[in-house]
Amino acid sequence: MGFFISEESHSAAVRTPDPKPSCVIKKPARGPIFKWVLSTKYTDSETGMLYYGYRYYVPETGRWLSRDPIGEVGCVGLYCFVRNESILLIDALGELPSKMPWYTDGFEVWGEEYTTGAPDWHKGGNMRGGTLAGLPNVSMNIEGGVRSAFGTGGKDGCYMLNVDSVSMRVDIWWSRYNTTALADETAHVGDFHAIAFNGAKDYAESKAVSYATQEDAECWQTVAESVAPIVFHLKAQLETLERDRDHAPAYEAEKALLQSALERQVAELARAENDCRNHQ
Repeated sequence: MGFFISEESHSAAVRTPDPKPSCVIKKPARGPIFKWVLSTKYTDSETGMLYYGYRYYVPETGRWLSRDPIGEVGCVGLYCFVRNESILLIDALGELPSKMPWYTDGFEVWGEEYTTGAPDWHKGGNMRGGTLAGLPNVSMNIEGGVRSAFGTGGKDGCYMLNVDSVSMRVDIWWSRYNTTALADETAHVGDFHAIAFNGAKDYAESKAVSYATQEDAECWQTVAESVAPIVFHLKAQLETLERDRDHAPAYEAEKALLQSALERQVAELARAENDCRNHQ
């Protein structure tokens, strides 16, 4: 959304949303007092240009005023702003576009476009994108202690297992030469969020209850933090592989490996859950 600076006041610059968003900062008739506007960069009140450190950005054209100081390494177009991908990339100093994170409720995604080198991050494939997702990171804590009844001691306890945090990071790569790569990788991100992240989170929250002993709480804490997340992560990997089956040269072999790993992990989760139930 664009912003304009009100001309109603001589003493202060009043900024309100532009009723007709244009992604252009309009230059006021009177110079504003506050000069740091878009991307926290210094804005020249006379020219309307933004100073990024290495060069000036011209909002009216959406381009830099001067050539990229690092040449074609930053962008093939020496004057283009963040490779014309301002939704996905940032440029802190006006020198080199870099990937930008999305962070929502513990789920973090880093997107990066590649222009040279092997397109596929793990296989060196032909014009493919790539996704690398870390395991869901579940952190839980135990609060409470033993309650004694009428001073007799006893083991009647109230140990509350709480979900401290659930986080996950996914890195995606795509090629500007493959128009479907970014869409494919975005779909993978959705799979990891829905299956791996939300699966691990929901499982942990289902175990966030009160337990009679500290040992019981610790047992379920271990399962929720270390065993269950692997199951949901493998399920998400299988889903992303299914999306890539048309351009995955080793689809059958990869699927067999993932299915085998998932079967083993599901069995391990069942064993761990039984151990906790028997302990109770």
